[in-house]
Amino acid sequence: MMLRKIAGQISFTLLAAWASSVTATEYCSVPANETLGAVVRVGAMDSEGSGVIIGNNLIATAAHVIEDATELTVNVNGIRRRADVISLFPDRDLALLLADTGSQRPIPMRYSLLQPKDSVWAIGYPLGGNQIASHGRYQGMVDGEIRTTASVNLGQSGGGLISCENGEHVLAGIITAFGAIDMGDHYIRLDDYSISVPIDYVLSLMYAEVDISN
Repeated sequence: MMLRKIAGQISFTLLAAWASSVTATEYCSVPANETLGAVVRVGAMDSEGSGVIIGNNLIATAAHVIEDATELTVNVNGIRRRADVISLFPDRDLALLLADTGSQRPIPMRYSLLQPKDSVWAIGYPLGGNQIASHGRYQGMVDGEIRTTASVNLGQSGGGLISCENGEHVLAGIITAFGAIDMGDHYIRLDDYSISVPIDYVLSLMYAEVDISN
């Protein structure tokens, strides 16, 4: 039985196999500092997660990262700033935060479908440490969520799943979970199994907001 583990809570889900001989047609190198700078650390009282700048003063993260927190902060390029929740989409484990993002450029959104075996990078702050960009491949959709082989860990929830579109790094989704194997008395995290919410839901949540820049 495969598991998906979210911020210390475990829920069971069966996963379908995916196989295809189609290969990706685009190539991007490792994301540069301009892209990496848009993935920020999110502080929620006594816990930490990750978030992605998707617009001026607008940050997307996973809803479970900020659950029950009364005080939130984001760290943008080394500067810690206060953040406020402006929208929640708990059914898709998404949240939008409002904070001063300074001059940091948002990550452009992906508008085309991911293709089997496309390269992706899962970027975030695992275990409260330094930022990591884990390379992997797109494996397909499972229950409306993106399945990749990029390695993620606790703390990377809310971070960015980055892909390549027209030679540019773009945001394909928001990281929400990793896979683990049930060993009876403990769980073993899988290094090659991660789940992200597709960018479509991020866009829907973003466009539902009115006049968020003021």
